[in-house]
Amino acid sequence: TDVPFTDIYGCTDSLATNYNPDATIDDGSCTYTDNGDYSLSFDGVDDYANFGDIFNDLSLPVTFHIKSNFVENGGTVLCTDSDFDASEDNYYGYCFGVTSNIISIQYGDGNGTGGGHRRTGRTYVDLESNSWYSITAIIRAPEDMSIFVDGVTQTMNYDDGGFGGPPASNGHPMTIGGINIGNNQTFYYNGGLDELGIWNIDLSEQQVWDNYHYNINQNDENLIGYWKFNSGEGDILYDHSGNQNHSEINGATWIEEQVPAPEITAVWDAPNDQGGY
Repeated sequence: TDVPFTDIYGCTDSLATNYNPDATIDDGSCTYTDNGDYSLSFDGVDDYANFGDIFNDLSLPVTFHIKSNFVENGGTVLCTDSDFDASEDNYYGYCFGVTSNIISIQYGDGNGTGGGHRRTGRTYVDLESNSWYSITAIIRAPEDMSIFVDGVTQTMNYDDGGFGGPPASNGHPMTIGGINIGNNQTFYYNGGLDELGIWNIDLSEQQVWDNYHYNINQNDENLIGYWKFNSGEGDILYDHSGNQNHSEINGATWIEEQVPAPEITAVWDAPNDQGGY
């Protein structure tokens, strides 16, 4: 007599600490190595982390969040379609940069290079090197973007904002710490990075504020990638969103880092919290 097949729910990711080799359906319960408060240090020479070819259908709106502690002047932190072999001339995907005086977010339409094939938003800031900042960037549409520093919205600028079409992707990987787009020079980021999150919605100001002052809800169905940077060992950056988009670390080193917790001295007060740096 045939024995009826019964699905077994559990963690199906072999990299998880609670991997169940008998599970046939992933139930979202996977957990990963977490050794406390760590970050990754990138040397600005050849360090990067490679996530593989993911998020090819990432359309607008989208939200990116990361904690940055740059050395010297910072640079481009992330690109979703990073062309390390300089084989693709056109602008593709999303890029996110943090420097001492400019934070920028942009995307390319894949049809060419230059302003006609990208959309860019930026804010002018005055950030100090060797200091941690929580940066959130939101793209809703051309000239409808937001950038937040430590939970506070900044004034946007769309000069030289481009006039390209909608975001496009290619077969190149998403990377942090080292990026190349449009067949340009490969740029490497010098400094620390921590807690990367990507959502397929535009977070509200309240949500951005809460993410800065409290913990990101890793069970949010709109959180498509969440890397805590807390394993503190090995060459894998684990994705805690449940989507298993783990990253391979190339050269970057683990730092036992006490990223300063925000002091909660006030509650979010829209629309009055329009401060800048």
